[in-house]
Amino acid sequence: MAFIAHEMVHEYADAVCSIEERGYTIKGIVIDGMKSLFGEFSAYKIQMCQYHMIQIVRRYLTWRPRLLAARELKVLVDNIVNGDGAEFENKYRHWKSQWVDMLNRRSTLKSGMT
Repeated sequence: MAFIAHEMVHEYADAVCSIEERGYTIKGIVIDGMKSLFGEFSAYKIQMCQYHMIQIVRRYLTWRPRLLAARELKVLVDNIVNGDGAEFENKYRHWKSQWVDMLNRRSTLKSGMT
């Protein structure tokens, strides 16, 4: 056991090496949304923490989205813990195909920026 001071990728890598050096076989790793961890641990099966996944989506949505697509996405993500991965992926693919035109549009903010 070790304390990680700054959540740096090399500290996580050292922890995984330490576990393996003690004779354990790591079958998979659950990680938060830190993008660099996906690359660092690409040799392992990786699952993203559902809590962090929900928080990432919520950063981009309001608590009460006005657009129907955003409301549907919020419901989909809020129910992520009620099914399995394949079910979520199917529902997400369906949501993306249903809203592909809207997702490909760029909006202009009131400031005139895109």
